[in-house]
Amino acid sequence: MNAQKKQIRWLLGILVVGLISFSLLYLLGYQSAVLEREELIHQIQKVEGERDYFIQHQGSLEQIQQQVDSLSRVLKAVERRFLTVREFPRVLRETAALATPLGLQIFSADPDIESFEAIVEDTARVKPLYMMWRLRGSYLQIGKFLQAWENLPFYQMPVAVEIQRLEKKPRVLEARIRSRVFIMKMNEG
Repeated sequence: MNAQKKQIRWLLGILVVGLISFSLLYLLGYQSAVLEREELIHQIQKVEGERDYFIQHQGSLEQIQQQVDSLSRVLKAVERRFLTVREFPRVLRETAALATPLGLQIFSADPDIESFEAIVEDTARVKPLYMMWRLRGSYLQIGKFLQAWENLPFYQMPVAVEIQRLEKKPRVLEARIRSRVFIMKMNEG
């Protein structure tokens, strides 16, 4: 009986040690799985937060892109109103064409040679070119002529206007208008 009791105690001891070991391994495995699960939940929440942030700001990015596109279109429209050196004769033709229906007489339209040379030599992308217009007409005709410059397909702005009355013809004025057009250098190569 003693041997049987020893054997039962020994079996019970092994069973208890086995249960304790199994419980410890199970708890350690469970604890590890719980920690891993919590880490995965944390990572999922972080990714969801980032996703929500991007979804929330996607509209902002689209608005910014629309603004960039809009400003690019405006820039292209502005640049189309700059002339290249080859297009310069348009200034003479189209500006002179404004004078005819108004009854103005244009006596001269001369580009400023120094500003023209500066355009050729300078490396700036856009440079002003100055013109001197001499014409005759009334105040109203001259005013309408200058006002019509807004409708030209290129920028031309009056810089200085001198008007003198002709002694021989009191209703006729002579105007000297210094204007500025913008010449854009084209990329070479």
